[in-house]
Amino acid sequence: MDSQSWSVKILLLSGIFCTAGASYGKVIGQFKLTSHGVSGTVYAANNVTIVISNFTFDGSSNVVILIGKTQVPASDGTEVPIVRLGRAMPGLGDYDNDLLVLTVPGYEPISAYRYIAVWNRQDQGESFGVVSIPESFVPPAPYSLGVLTGTAHDFYSSNVIILDAKTVRFVGLSYDGQGPATFFWAGNTTVPDENGTRLIWKDTASQQVERSFQLELIDVTLPVGMTVTNITHISMWCEKAVMSFGHILIPEDIASKNVPPATEMIRVYDNCEVLSMDEMQVRWSVKGGVIDVELGGKIAPGNFMGFGLSGSSSSSRLTNSDVTVTWMESRTRPMVVDCYYQQSQLQCSEGFGVCPDTMVKPTSGTDDSILIAHSTVGGVTRISYSRYLSTGDSIDAVIPTNTAVFIVWVIGPVRDGTVLFNRDQAKMSSSMQINFGRPARDACPAFLLPTDNSANVQPAWSTLTVSGTQQLRVDIGPSGGSRGYLGITGQPAWKDSFYVDGLLVPVIKMKRNTKYIINVFTGNDPTDPINYNPLYLTSSPTGGFDQLSHDERKNEVIYADKQAGPLCQYIDYDGSVAYNFNSFEEYKTHLRHTCSDSVIGGRLVWTPDSSTPDTVYYQSYTHFGLGFKIELSSSATDLTMSVNMVAVVFVAMLDY
Repeated sequence: MDSQSWSVKILLLSGIFCTAGASYGKVIGQFKLTSHGVSGTVYAANNVTIVISNFTFDGSSNVVILIGKTQVPASDGTEVPIVRLGRAMPGLGDYDNDLLVLTVPGYEPISAYRYIAVWNRQDQGESFGVVSIPESFVPPAPYSLGVLTGTAHDFYSSNVIILDAKTVRFVGLSYDGQGPATFFWAGNTTVPDENGTRLIWKDTASQQVERSFQLELIDVTLPVGMTVTNITHISMWCEKAVMSFGHILIPEDIASKNVPPATEMIRVYDNCEVLSMDEMQVRWSVKGGVIDVELGGKIAPGNFMGFGLSGSSSSSRLTNSDVTVTWMESRTRPMVVDCYYQQSQLQCSEGFGVCPDTMVKPTSGTDDSILIAHSTVGGVTRISYSRYLSTGDSIDAVIPTNTAVFIVWVIGPVRDGTVLFNRDQAKMSSSMQINFGRPARDACPAFLLPTDNSANVQPAWSTLTVSGTQQLRVDIGPSGGSRGYLGITGQPAWKDSFYVDGLLVPVIKMKRNTKYIINVFTGNDPTDPINYNPLYLTSSPTGGFDQLSHDERKNEVIYADKQAGPLCQYIDYDGSVAYNFNSFEEYKTHLRHTCSDSVIGGRLVWTPDSSTPDTVYYQSYTHFGLGFKIELSSSATDLTMSVNMVAVVFVAMLDY
């Protein structure tokens, strides 16, 4: 790719959002002494962030953004780093009234420099346009409101700081946690009252303060459409008692206090489309052969968002789709951005199914999506990444900019680093079309504040049991989604699960010192890895021993080695949705068992003994989460031995 085609997209704080009518901070000035079409207005968004709005440049080669401490631009200035998408980007591309967001390198603030220039590095160097930074220039900075001394429930903060136009920080916050129906609160009246607004301070549906604080640092975010210029006070408010536990006033002239703009007030993405109303949106900008994408969604912890191109540019098709998948492994670990190729909706096994590009068989690909930024505020997670329109990877789709194409989006659970990409567990669609090269258009409303939908969640089906038999049969069938495998076991499920004697993942009751024969019909063809699920008995609630690392295998105990058998399945023959049925028994009337009468199952023979723990698990050796648990009790022999041992001990005590 030609170096001229690159655009500058420098990371801005922890996330980059999009709002029309944006304020970019304090004006530094406009480019002067220009050539090559350079124009634009330069702002300081905060101490280290430069925003250039309406930036225009003809794309001449070997040109960079330079900052320096001399009165005029010179070759000894400091080059502003460029987001590298994992590769070198030696210069600017062409721009036409675009937005650049730049971060000053190193530790010195914007005020330490005297100019910002579009600099040609050829020969002795040449400025194509410069903005001078006055020595007296003061960039936007957080504003301290001072001490907040409360009036009830030990509410106190040693300092309240306006970090930016939408974020307020409580330093050294204390509160006894005893107030009922209590919230961080803001309003535009002289003193707090019931007409105020709840503020956002945690990533849950409810923003109620239900715990105490002891000298803690807490950041509070104002909701959509509100900035510090719209309010007169911030408080802790009890809705039940209709009273404030204490408040602090916002200065009437806060607009003149040079407070930084919020990150969501800086427009970076040209386009936005709703993928699922008030659940998931996609924003994007295309520049110089690179597409920058931001996925925003109301996803619960342990879930992922995916977005990409359909398996066919001209029709809706999930198979062979090219999807970038994003999720947060934990609150203490970084966000994951990974490229997946969807050969089917089944779990990745031996390079087939829904697999990362790097694991696909017979021909693997490369991971071409690079994380830019991420944030979670008020229950909305936003993850931004970049990739080439054409990556050169044989299994990556080329993203066209001259026509509309079908896209795929998905929200689903992640377990042990594996995305569960099936309709029983994930919400997905491939019916929407997007023209990525269209004229700029933001078609997205703001996300609503999260609400508690727990009352609408349907309960899990009853847990079934199998007992009183020494001969069992295991087949494959639909998992039943959130009301089936997930609801019964508490573990995310794939499309299929084990059926024992025709029942969906029952608890199997066994006795020690009793011989059991399990007839296995779960697939025995290793060349068909998606349908190859040898049964084994293990200490692991999730199974999948074949997919574990060497170190992970050390933590697992296998009580009966894997046994494979021919594939027999329960098939959903009429397209019924498991979620709509109140019991497995009702759902099973819509399943058809397919199996040849002549096939003979694999035989797993097992006799648990006194050393076997009370609970073991029957699981797939090759995939995670298809089975459930076996509960063991003592046999008659064990009980007799126990009684005899007690008698011996009792006699011994009498003799003593």
